[in-house]
Amino acid sequence: SNSTTTAATSSSSSSSVEAEHTSSTSSSQAPSATAEYSDQWKQGRVHQGASFFDGWDFWANADPTHGTVRFQDYQSALNNGLIEFGDGKPAIMRSGTHDNVDMRNGIRIHDKEVFNVNTLLLMDASHMPVGCGVWPAWWANGPNWPYGGEIDILEGVNNQARNQATLHTGEGCYASSTIASGQLLHDNCGVVNGDNTGCGFADTNSDNSYGYGFNGNGGGVYAMQWVQTGISVWFFPRNAIPDDITAGHPMPWTWQAPFAHWSSSTCPTNQYFNNNNAIFDITFCGDWAGSDGAWRGSGCADQTGYGSCSDYVRAVGSAFNDAYWAVNYVKYF
Repeated sequence: SNSTTTAATSSSSSSSVEAEHTSSTSSSQAPSATAEYSDQWKQGRVHQGASFFDGWDFWANADPTHGTVRFQDYQSALNNGLIEFGDGKPAIMRSGTHDNVDMRNGIRIHDKEVFNVNTLLLMDASHMPVGCGVWPAWWANGPNWPYGGEIDILEGVNNQARNQATLHTGEGCYASSTIASGQLLHDNCGVVNGDNTGCGFADTNSDNSYGYGFNGNGGGVYAMQWVQTGISVWFFPRNAIPDDITAGHPMPWTWQAPFAHWSSSTCPTNQYFNNNNAIFDITFCGDWAGSDGAWRGSGCADQTGYGSCSDYVRAVGSAFNDAYWAVNYVKYF
């Protein structure tokens, strides 16, 4: 391992998406007992079941993205019924649903341990937060933002239908669509000249990668791999999770092309990323979801009858009954 928080590494040559791909024919069925798997990636720490929240810090400060949210500390989240966990159960993180509040209660948790290059991160969820005004994300962030890098693995706002994976960095990091199977939205990852848009890919391969489609299909597995040759993100719907993931022996070199990939040839990841912490959060409105373009462009102003995202979020608590995460596991390899 190249860091104290990664259990094992993978050879950058054979784990790279630049290596030849073999199409996966996996399904959601249990893997065969006689199947042979590579142990090139070895499992490290796991967040799952009754111990899911062990090892996370609950962020109880103001939202850096200026959301209409009051993030809860662990005890407040527990007392207010915003988190649930138990053996054999998914970890639940939900928003508050009271009417007429000044700020809506939400959850933001940071993994206490960091990861660096030669890490494969898997997250299995059966439900994600949805609805107008909601801005959920599963992502990672380094120190001294943006110079430690930010990797947005699963993120979107309002009525968005497809996931958008994005990097935010210091100046000089760029994306290209050479390998990624998704749609390149922006190529400048830098937050200054790029106006903090970042360099993102839309997952145009699946109708179930985000929001209502994700939840209606029972969710699935997201994978983020960071090796010497670059950073990649995959999504596998519930009925198409590779057997090697189910068996606990992930082999990314056998998977389909990632929908998002940032090559170290145009963005030297070891230069722009270090000591990232994985993060879940549910915020509301803010710089993206609450912007006039996003609020009106998504149809939420017409759908809700509110011209302002914040006014809607403060007033209508029942609208956020589906604003919750149900996470089966987070695994590090």
